[in-house]
Amino acid sequence: VSAGKDPHLNTFMEELHRIVPVDFHENLKADKIENAIRYLDALAIRAARCYANPMKDEKKEAGLRKYALFLQKIQGAEKTLHRPDLARLVSSFEDMLMEYRVSVFAPEVGPRFPVSEKRLRKLKERLEGEL
Repeated sequence: VSAGKDPHLNTFMEELHRIVPVDFHENLKADKIENAIRYLDALAIRAARCYANPMKDEKKEAGLRKYALFLQKIQGAEKTLHRPDLARLVSSFEDMLMEYRVSVFAPEVGPRFPVSEKRLRKLKERLEGEL
């Protein structure tokens, strides 16, 4: 499915692929399925709100972009360093970012654990120290 020139649709397609990757049936573990359902619910709520107020959605997304870019960076580094301790931290950061997205875009879905930008920033700083 091509999103074309609609930046919102591109964003939602990227998020959908993050939640349910093409190979999900091979790699999605049972404990992650429940979370995937929650994330899909949150994405549906976000899409409806974006339709009503796209500028507000863009502002929220802009606040998360630095964390998403950092996640991409550290996922690449983690693959080359082959450190189990780093892999656990990267996984924790990814989980925290997903839960933070839920709290920002669909708070009524509710994060699985306490999450805030401050906590996300602290974990980012810890990971930066590990690289």
